[in-house]
Amino acid sequence: MRHAVLCLFLCLHAQLLLFGSTSLAQEPPSVINVGVKNAKLPTGLRADRETIVQATGSFEQSCHALHAARIESPSPGQHRLIIEAKITGDNCKPRKKTFNEKIHLGLLPAGAHVLTFTRADGTEKSISFTVKPGRELKVEQPSGDIFAEHPKDSALPTEKYHSPLQIETREVPVPLNVQPSAPVVPPAPPVEDAAVLPFNADDLPSGE
Repeated sequence: MRHAVLCLFLCLHAQLLLFGSTSLAQEPPSVINVGVKNAKLPTGLRADRETIVQATGSFEQSCHALHAARIESPSPGQHRLIIEAKITGDNCKPRKKTFNEKIHLGLLPAGAHVLTFTRADGTEKSISFTVKPGRELKVEQPSGDIFAEHPKDSALPTEKYHSPLQIETREVPVPLNVQPSAPVVPPAPPVEDAAVLPFNADDLPSGE
């Protein structure tokens, strides 16, 4: 009895291992790498402009669809183009579907660069390109000293702004034909009449 139970346990364990290995072997990967037919770069690349790569190729199965198109840069001058496809169903049939994707590399530093990708036959291809320095922005400096005082005879705005407390004074011209008036003399005070004193003619000195 003990041997029969042990045999049954071992048989069940073996069947579970066989079922698990069969299911794992039959389950295809959900995402696979796809070979690239060609990659193109625009001409006149500069460091101040974004670099865009155009990748073309084809999927080999009808159940394959684009999953991701990206570029990995392990170093500033080395770039790898990767195209990934996802499996959309179990009914896969041999049928090619072309793809044409644009991948943005962003702003690259000036200098030499290498773009590498894998073809459909598994071989590697590298494209060398050069990025030129970007244009420098020129800032115009004002001529002369901006803090220098303006000359008195320079053209200044004619419009004037007066504050409420400012008082404007004007000079009124005097006509030349008007003579100045004579000074006004105050009238003299009235003189009182002198008293008449009586006198004697004998008191006058004689002429002898």
